[in-house]
Amino acid sequence: MSTSDELSGAEEASSTLSSTSTSEGEGSSKLRTPPTCKDRLLLGHRKIYIVVVSAGLAQASAAVCQTFVLGPLQGELWGKDMAQLGAWFGIVINIVAFLTGGSFGRLSDKIDRRVACCAFFVGSFLPAISLVVMGLTNRGLWVACASRILGAVVVAANVPMALLQDVSPFEHREVATGIFFALTNGLTVLLNGVPAVLITILKVVNIGAFEMLLFSLILAGLALVGLAMLGSVRTDPDRPSESRTHAEDPDRRGGCRAAFLDPLILIWKHSRLRPLCASAFLMSWAGTIIMCTSGQYYNDALGLLPYGLPSEFAMVSVLQTLPGQLLVIPGYWITGSLSKSKGSLFLLRILIPITALLMLPGIVMAFAPFMWILPVVVIALNYTGLPQVPLFRMIAGVAPPGRMGEALSAAGITMQAAGLVSNLMIALTSSRVQNIPMKSPLWVFYPLAAVLQFCAVLPLLGNPRHGHWGAAAGVVEDQVMATIYAAVFGLRWLRKSQERSPHLQEASSSTEASADETNAAEARV
Repeated sequence: MSTSDELSGAEEASSTLSSTSTSEGEGSSKLRTPPTCKDRLLLGHRKIYIVVVSAGLAQASAAVCQTFVLGPLQGELWGKDMAQLGAWFGIVINIVAFLTGGSFGRLSDKIDRRVACCAFFVGSFLPAISLVVMGLTNRGLWVACASRILGAVVVAANVPMALLQDVSPFEHREVATGIFFALTNGLTVLLNGVPAVLITILKVVNIGAFEMLLFSLILAGLALVGLAMLGSVRTDPDRPSESRTHAEDPDRRGGCRAAFLDPLILIWKHSRLRPLCASAFLMSWAGTIIMCTSGQYYNDALGLLPYGLPSEFAMVSVLQTLPGQLLVIPGYWITGSLSKSKGSLFLLRILIPITALLMLPGIVMAFAPFMWILPVVVIALNYTGLPQVPLFRMIAGVAPPGRMGEALSAAGITMQAAGLVSNLMIALTSSRVQNIPMKSPLWVFYPLAAVLQFCAVLPLLGNPRHGHWGAAAGVVEDQVMATIYAAVFGLRWLRKSQERSPHLQEASSSTEASADETNAAEARV
């Protein structure tokens, strides 16, 4: 077993032991009490909801800017070149995020996580800030799109998820991850989807683009206020100190080489993280294919190209976002609860094949092009994102000590690489596919995406090359193994630290009485 695997298993086991001992100390009567709705929703954990609401406000702010300002401005000023220019900007953003996401994730492990999360939020606010400064002009549009490239430096790090793991107790991290995805989608629906219906479809109110831009900035400010309310948060609670972890980690390097290579080396050498990132790559590849082709495919299947009315295009735009985002909210919460009760690994292996089948209903639009079928297809496609809940929980759980942010960013850069492959594939093949003599030929991408999604379960079958998946997987045998390794490697660390830290000699000597028992346990394992 590699050093990083051993340390991550020890950390997970120590968290498990501490949470178990705490619950046992509360009395047997409290343990027999069935969990209430308040317990299931973690309503007593204020910091969890502060992080989730702040991330949801930041996501809604970026969505409002894209829906009401940036998207219409691109259509007005770029016209027929909008798809091509958008694809090239997407490719550049994927490349920048791939090259810089790991270094920013590593930085978030060293500094206050709230500061890193603040930088993450500001990166998503840059287009709105650019449009306010430069105006709703052609120059302002180009500056706003260029600012998205600058914001890509932090987009792959997924710092809000790391901050959520920091403030969540170990025994509630699965449910907290489900709540994170559910509420961030809920706030996006409330603050972006509902205004889109009122302004674009029903035309109840008449609000201009600049007013919606200011609304986007207000949401951005509230997200930053939420981070300020969070208080003091330690980076990676329950993990060893940064100074010891960095000194003992042989995979750590310094300089520019570390910024680009360390995340890739972490993926390659970590036997648990490697299959998880491979699965994330395949799922992101499948999802990006659907995302890149869905808008044009729906409009083409419904016969709106090229002579559809603006009201019809607006209706399709709302139907392909609002119903799915709204009805997937309970799915995320249920997935988080099942991940806690059944185990993250077990649930992930079940969800991936099921969500692969949910991509196939998109084919129906080509042969039954009715407006009422579109929400059904969109809801099914939104449920294909449910495996992200146990996936990110496991990535955070198997991360080496002090490198949770870097592990999450490593998964993020693999997903950015998948986005780059998808954008290049769509850019090179979409025109040829559209020339196929059949109705709405873009439906051929949906079976391809389903196959890629199904293949994402293959790296997760069996056990890693060295050892097991660890306590985060929810498997009883892995939790037992991780508990034993926690005791073994805790003793090893104390022995190695005697020469560096003389004040630890006393603590080490107090553990020598149990050394024989620990070595015997290691031999039995």
